[in-house]
Amino acid sequence: MLVENLRINPEMAKKSYVTDFARISNEKGKRDTKKCKELLLMEIQILNPKLVILVGAEPRDAFINEIQRYPDKFMSVPFSLIGVPKKQKKKGH
Repeated sequence: MLVENLRINPEMAKKSYVTDFARISNEKGKRDTKKCKELLLMEIQILNPKLVILVGAEPRDAFINEIQRYPDKFMSVPFSLIGVPKKQKKKGH
């Protein structure tokens, strides 16, 4: 799916670590963007990747300062539903 959805070279995909930005909810069950970002920043610090690709608007917006400060390390790409089965597609904002 990574290769198809993001059109990443298969060799690059083998060397990649992929995670979901939206993994932590608050007490109301809504996404806790601040805690999601903190967790991802810890992972980035531990793994120390050369490049972080933020997929979609939500992680892009959360990391806008990092994208502007470190454009060689952080980049954003739009989320594509190409290759996602119709039953998995959900309407978003």
